[in-house]
Formats: sequence, C-alpha cells, structure tokens
Amino acid sequence: MRKIMSKIVMASAVLLSFGSFVIKGNVRDVEVKAATTETKRVWFSPDYVEWWTGDSANSQVGIYYFGGSVEGTWAGVGMLHDSANSLWYYDVPSDTTTVIFTRIKVADPSNAWNQTLNVPVGVCNTYKYELWNSEVDGKKEVSGAIAFSPATTDVVSNFAATLDTSAEICNSSAVATALSTYNSLSTFEKNQFDNLDVGGSETGATRLAYLEAMYGVEANSLPVMVNEGGSLELIVTIGIIGLTLLGGFYFLNKKKIKG
Repeated sequence: MRKIMSKIVMASAVLLSFGSFVIKGNVRDVEVKAATTETKRVWFSPDYVEWWTGDSANSQVGIYYFGGSVEGTWAGVGMLHDSANSLWYYDVPSDTTTVIFTRIKVADPSNAWNQTLNVPVGVCNTYKYELWNSEVDGKKEVSGAIAFSPATTDVVSNFAATLDTSAEICNSSAVATALSTYNSLSTFEKNQFDNLDVGGSETGATRLAYLEAMYGVEANSLPVMVNEGGSLELIVTIGIIGLTLLGGFYFLNKKKIKG
C-alpha cells in the first residue's frame, strides 16, 4: 500500500510541475495577441487644479474613453505619471474619439468624485490637454489640444538604459528578454524608442535590428513581458503544491528505508 501511495505522490508532483509550464504557455499566447494593439497616448495636465491630484488615498487620476471599437468602463482607469514630462498619461485604442478625465473613488472605482466635460481626442501623442478651474453643470472644462514636444519618457529612458553596454546584452537570452520588453511597450513608447539616439550613431530601431541579426532572435516571435492579473499567483501556487508533494514522497521513502 505504501509503495502504491509513493508512486501516486511522485506522479502527481511531476504532473503538477508540468502543469505550471502549460499554464504559463497559455498566458504567453494571450500576451502575444495583446502586443498587436495599436494605441495613441493621451497626455493630461491637472496643474491648474491642484486638489485634483492631492488626495491619492481616496482618489485616483482617471480617464474614461469611448467612441471607438473599444469602450472603457465608468469611472475609467487610472492614469500614469511621467516625471520626465511632468504629465499624466494613458494609452487608449487608436480609434478612440472621446475621453472624460475623472477622479476615481478608490473605495468605489465605479464612481468618480469629479469629472470633466467630454474631451474630443482627434489628435494625441504630441498634444496635451489641460484641466481648467471653470465648470459647466458641475463638470470641469478642459483646454483644446495643445501641441508640445514630449521629452524621452521615464519608461523609454529606463528601457534604453538596459541596452547601453555590451555587458548587459551579451547573449541570446538577454537579447530575447530585451525584445520581449520592447514588445510590451505601447505604440507611443515604441515609436519614441525607435527614433531615440542611443549613441554610436545608432537609433533604438537600428540597435534592436543589429541585436536581432547578431543573435538570430526575432522580436515578433517573442511574448510580451506582462503579468496577467492572477496568473503569476496561480503558477506559484501550483509550484508550491508540486514541491510539497515531492517533499512527501521523500519522507515516505526515507521512512521506508529506516523501516
């Protein structure tokens, strides 16, 4: 009986360990499809209304987008802050026509403390929208699109810094990781990196092309370095179960030897 139990435990551990790879593979398939999504960047400056960002414990700077093939859910999604440009941003689907800037309730994300009027976003990427103090029917007004020249963003600068020495990119594994990270960038970030002067008379695009050719790795064949919500926890849990079962197998074997 003990011999049969030992075999069952060992087989289960092996299957569960293998299962973790299968699940990870499925997550990667989803991520590759996500990499093809074309987006445009909406830049937002709430500087004229200081309290809009002054209560992060209870509110989040948000954006609700609609008017294209994909529509967000009210009260929107949280925007990100880029220190290089001192602006908030979010990458919306490229065919989005309209957005509403919001202050999302942290305790109740489907509702907003405040919102703006509808904001047409026909032009983006190198245009920003400024929040005004004036209101119409209790909704804040927003400027029209204001042209500006975005500085190299935090995300792009950090990514470029991983490619600036030969020690960092010295084998096919490192190149594959770099290209997967590139795949995870938004359309705006990819374009900005592609045109970035990375030294040695190279742009980001030419450097990646060189690395692809040198190590025989193609960016289009690689997954996106993005963690799907909950997937990592599931893989870790399965790994722990597998290890636990292996530990049980070892204990049974040890006990058998002693007996």
